[in-house]
Amino acid sequence: MLDDTLEDNERIRYICKVMFEAFQIPVFVLDASQTIEHQLPMSFESRPLTKDTSRMLAEIINTVDDGGISDNPSSLPIIRTTQFLENFIILRLPNEHLDATTLVIGPSLYAPLTEDNAASLMRDNNIPLKLQDQWLQYYTSLTALNRMRLYHTAMLLYSLVTGKTLSITDLLLDTRTLEPTPHTSDSLDLN
Repeated sequence: MLDDTLEDNERIRYICKVMFEAFQIPVFVLDASQTIEHQLPMSFESRPLTKDTSRMLAEIINTVDDGGISDNPSSLPIIRTTQFLENFIILRLPNEHLDATTLVIGPSLYAPLTEDNAASLMRDNNIPLKLQDQWLQYYTSLTALNRMRLYHTAMLLYSLVTGKTLSITDLLLDTRTLEPTPHTSDSLDLN
């Protein structure tokens, strides 16, 4: 009889594959130095003007770390919305997963953006108008999940990783969730 248990790293990669296939949202496994160790899809294109996806993800995670989860690596998943309206689910892995420390699922949107909404968003973030088509193409490529479905996605991820249940109330009461994250000038190349 074959052993049906997966080694920790294989198990994490399997969970990532299942989450990606189920929701069609990019999934990243980051190591302790916040370098991408594994990603799905393999050919992910990050937001326009972002030179380095690892740096963008590190900024989002560092914003979460400032909220106090770095001291408690097996804490609840965090849902983070950027000022570009991208949603990310961030889950620190329990200590026994030594090779990978963080799972990030995203970006996604709550709803598809219209051209007018995208233009307004770019104006609010001082993005040059000449880049509007590039941003519209990016937003069109993102999966839309309403807020409750995104919360349920985070709950499923948590349950698959930890084997524990998580209630929607626990996520809704978590004050670290859904605060817009600022972007730094390092993550965007406006030239």
